[in-house]
Amino acid sequence: MPYNPAFFSLKSIETYINPFTINDIKYQEYIHCKVVEYLEVDRSNRPEKIKVLQIHNLEDFLKGDETNTSERILEIYKIQPFISHKSSV
Repeated sequence: MPYNPAFFSLKSIETYINPFTINDIKYQEYIHCKVVEYLEVDRSNRPEKIKVLQIHNLEDFLKGDETNTSERILEIYKIQPFISHKSSV
């Protein structure tokens, strides 16, 4: 997927897919998080590494309880934005 800055904005709440392999078994981790800092940027000022607050209970977080989080460092080239296809009802 080409880089899209909309998915890496500071202070945005995002969901990323982190694919990884352990013992030849492929997994996909879904990470709900709030982007808090760009740790490394490229020459075009696009983030390459970001610090996020990983959200452990999204519903509580959206209701204002930000205590159930942990800091995590993500490398942009290893993750994919999760894009939900919303239907109009």
